[in-house]
Amino acid sequence: MGMEGWDTDLFSRSLSPPVPFLFLILLCTVPADTAPRAEVPNSTEILVLIRDQASPVDSTLVEDLKASLVAQGLPPSRIHTLTSFKKRNGYWSLLPWLVAISDLPITPQWYLFLEPETRVDLRKFMDTVDEMGGGGVEGGTHFLGRLLKDFHPAITHHYKMGVHYPFLPSGFAMSSGLMAVIVTHLKTHRFGSDFSIDEAHELAMFISERLDVQLSHTDRFCALQIPFKSKMPFKSKEDGGENCATWTLDREGARQNHGLKEDEVLIGVKTTARFHKTRLPVLYNTWGKSSRVEIAYLSDDAHLSGTVETADLSKLYGVSINQKKGHCAKTDAILKYFIKYYDEKKWIVIVDDDTLLSVPNLMKVLNSYNASEFHYIGERYGYGHRASGSSGYDYITMGGGVALTRPAVLGRSKCLRCVCPSPDSPDDMQLGIWMRHLGVEALDEAGFHQSEPNNYHKTQLDHYQPVSFHRFEKSPTTREIDFEATLKTYNDFLTPHTSQSQSTSKFKSTLKSTSNPTSTGTFGEHSETPDQPSGWEEVGRERTKGHPAKEDAGTRFGKDDL
Repeated sequence: MGMEGWDTDLFSRSLSPPVPFLFLILLCTVPADTAPRAEVPNSTEILVLIRDQASPVDSTLVEDLKASLVAQGLPPSRIHTLTSFKKRNGYWSLLPWLVAISDLPITPQWYLFLEPETRVDLRKFMDTVDEMGGGGVEGGTHFLGRLLKDFHPAITHHYKMGVHYPFLPSGFAMSSGLMAVIVTHLKTHRFGSDFSIDEAHELAMFISERLDVQLSHTDRFCALQIPFKSKMPFKSKEDGGENCATWTLDREGARQNHGLKEDEVLIGVKTTARFHKTRLPVLYNTWGKSSRVEIAYLSDDAHLSGTVETADLSKLYGVSINQKKGHCAKTDAILKYFIKYYDEKKWIVIVDDDTLLSVPNLMKVLNSYNASEFHYIGERYGYGHRASGSSGYDYITMGGGVALTRPAVLGRSKCLRCVCPSPDSPDDMQLGIWMRHLGVEALDEAGFHQSEPNNYHKTQLDHYQPVSFHRFEKSPTTREIDFEATLKTYNDFLTPHTSQSQSTSKFKSTLKSTSNPTSTGTFGEHSETPDQPSGWEEVGRERTKGHPAKEDAGTRFGKDDL
């Protein structure tokens, strides 16, 4: 069994639903190459832990998963969800959760960790561990999962190479012996890092480097993904999953529909004057011009050029909003600006001026949440978590985009403790602290990405529908924005493969005229493509009236200045 690298052959297969009773037939079928078990696994052998969060998608998936486990003979007392723990601060990062799990009045032979979308055949799982010699109490320290490895340094993994880490949607298992060793160490030693970024990679580093325990790979923990509500998809060897002990469901099929409209969402692009001529042309000519969601370009300087108009927030909230780092004052101003001028919007999504975005995929995510509730979503990181589960906090990374419902923004505005310690405090981390003051959980949506695609494993990218990536591609020689490479990233990951995908030559031609200060071209000149919604420019002009941050933009800058 080899490690899974950048190439994988078990992905995103669209399978038709099984015929009636196929699920029951397959449960009673034992693969020819494994020793048959006489009965459903003894419930004392397994404790199932489901790493869920308080999101509507997870709730739907978890109920379905629980029903599947009980149908296979596992008592409900042997199934525990992360959200069932009263103190669960930072438990998603796994290490703090393990300490709490060890306090449960149950000692199984195997702890089986599943994501809400993971599905498992318990009989095949026990057959798999039997082949290892059983594991369990007598079997020593064992870790079993579908392991990935990086083929080049990734910033999300602190450029650490050589670590084999589990693909969490396929699930992973730990013997009780390994659990005991981990918990003993955690109770007597400090965590390795204050930051929690990629919990699977950090768990693997802890086990392999601190405890000197090797993680074991098995192909029977499969990355095969099937539509939600499908039960057992494996009909033949051609399906690639005949011997799978675990597989995954497509999370998108479990999303609810709350009837969210595009005009009920605002995308706030956080920018500054020095990037108006370099970053905004790239952003606009990728996803900006085709967006059916209103975009507000929020800056420290008013600038008008064709269809792009920036608002000068410093006129309303002071010059301190612009800092070289941190940006807490600017994000604070953006939230106040949203409340004051966009009272009809139910969501605000704040992105950086070098964030690539799929607006249709963003809308699918937002639409699955109830906008009348407090919600705070994106790619989740953690800071300062400890084994106690009471310290530290979570936050949504700003580069991948932060989405907030109106109630969450209003709650922050009424919170007396929710202020910037200094204008240049890290805005995403400070926003996480504010949300914790309000009791609002940071909900992870795996389609949001704080970094470029090459910092994520192909298996992970294939598994989730992408919403965003952060930072434009740069030339390795000049370190300037590489328009062609950036467009390729956008088209490869965030644009449906249709005739609407832009050509590189047209994009480069557009950028040449829009980024040259002496050119007569503007953004609007190159906006005649079919995917540009009509009336976008008029929406921007209507917003100018009554906005002190925008009112003088047209008089200070001519259309050809950008």
